[in-house]
Amino acid sequence: MKLVDSFSVGSTSIEVVLSDIVEADTEAVVNSICDQLHFGDGVSGAFVRAGGAEIERAVAEAARGREVRPGDVLVTDAGALQFRYIFHAISSRCESGTDEEILRRCTLGCLAEARRRGVESIAFPALGTGDMAFPMEEAAAVLIDTVVRDCAENPGLDRVVFCLRRADAFATFFRRAVRRGVALEAPAPVPAAPELEPDLALDLSLEPTRGLSDSGSERLPGTDREDAHREAGAPAPRRVFVSYAHEDAEHEKWLWKSVRVLHIQGLIELWRDREILPGARWREKILDALDEAEIVICLVSMDFIASEFCFSTELERALARWEAGETTVVPIIVRPCEWYYTDLKKLQAIPKDEDGNLREITQWDDPDLAWSEVARQLRQLVTKA
Repeated sequence: MKLVDSFSVGSTSIEVVLSDIVEADTEAVVNSICDQLHFGDGVSGAFVRAGGAEIERAVAEAARGREVRPGDVLVTDAGALQFRYIFHAISSRCESGTDEEILRRCTLGCLAEARRRGVESIAFPALGTGDMAFPMEEAAAVLIDTVVRDCAENPGLDRVVFCLRRADAFATFFRRAVRRGVALEAPAPVPAAPELEPDLALDLSLEPTRGLSDSGSERLPGTDREDAHREAGAPAPRRVFVSYAHEDAEHEKWLWKSVRVLHIQGLIELWRDREILPGARWREKILDALDEAEIVICLVSMDFIASEFCFSTELERALARWEAGETTVVPIIVRPCEWYYTDLKKLQAIPKDEDGNLREITQWDDPDLAWSEVARQLRQLVTKA
């Protein structure tokens, strides 16, 4: 039995399917390999077993003469399989695993390749969750959120399908789709679908709500109609924009880690300039994201103030929206500078220590403590009535 759910973003249907990806009914599929181009026993091995060793050879040929890095995408034909293309996402470093940024770049790269080649339908596995053991919940958040955002901005794909081989993975991706604010119908069986391999037929009783829908079709735990509507009724995540000088890129990474729990809880959706694809109109992308943000975070330092784009363009635009009551602007003072002689003095800056005094991030003895305090103060902001 194959279980399937779908929802629409613009003209694109996004589907969550309990099925093997080699059986997908799409024009292209996504494979997951590491930067050493090793084909293991998971998704990549399944493609070789079903489509032949020429797939592995084609990948080596596609990589010839170029530096392959995590986040890149190699495109080959599909060997003996029925697809037009296989997009081989370099979704991890063989030595150190993967992270959200790599998975996001892989996803955006595959979607861009599909549009470039006139592909109308593409299937993804749960990238990074196999040998690299990236948490399923976090992978679902990265993949679904990235696809939803990209398809909302860039039409051209008819279908994007997430193929999950295990019931628990299906339930996790389903729940993430619901958290995006999309009400899904209960899963219904699709006739003539291939049966799952015996070792993948897991016990579906992950929660005590398993049963039959009103129509008699099977429901997975965690995809109950009442659960779906309850979660769909939750407030949408607050859109957060981060303005920073690239000299402070390490502080931006610390910020991302510090608010990770807020992101997992669906309280915020953090936009980062790392999401801009090569060749995109970067200025327009940045300013569009800034104009949509409910919260603008500024990582303030001498380099931030010295940056014409950060200080005179992004900050000026953010302050104009703040004056109009359209957004909240939060300065995080990461390094000592004369910010208090600028328009930033109008705003409540953080982080503050236990005595209520503002202290720059670099002046804390323990950066973990500094950024935990940032996270605590941001949580107060996003959860206030």
